[in-house]
Amino acid sequence: MTTTTAIIITNNGISTKTFEVGITHSEIHEMIGNWFDCVYGENIIGYVSDTGLIDGEHINFIATALFGRILCGTCVVFGALNSDGESDGEDYDVPADELRMIIHHAETYKIWLGAMKDKASVAVAKERMNDGMV
Repeated sequence: MTTTTAIIITNNGISTKTFEVGITHSEIHEMIGNWFDCVYGENIIGYVSDTGLIDGEHINFIATALFGRILCGTCVVFGALNSDGESDGEDYDVPADELRMIIHHAETYKIWLGAMKDKASVAVAKERMNDGMV
């Protein structure tokens, strides 16, 4: 049996879920918790809430960094290219380089969260934003 693993990104962290190849819209809808739209990276595809921003869902900072646009709510990521390097509309495992990037963004986000709990770090960040340094 051939399987594909989804990377599920929320503001609480990253998890995985493995499927038989041929993931259905219903399965993606269930993971997202809403109707969804697609965002594309070079080698990956992300499924995100179609109305997350309108519905007031929290910004998903990890997915936002990964795809370079503001994304809200849960993001489910798959590889977009088959073994021939072509996009054929199917979902695949996330390539190793992209997986490392997801992990990097998640670790950076955790560092940022920790810094925001420190009042001195928050004060410095606010000062730099006010000075136009950030």
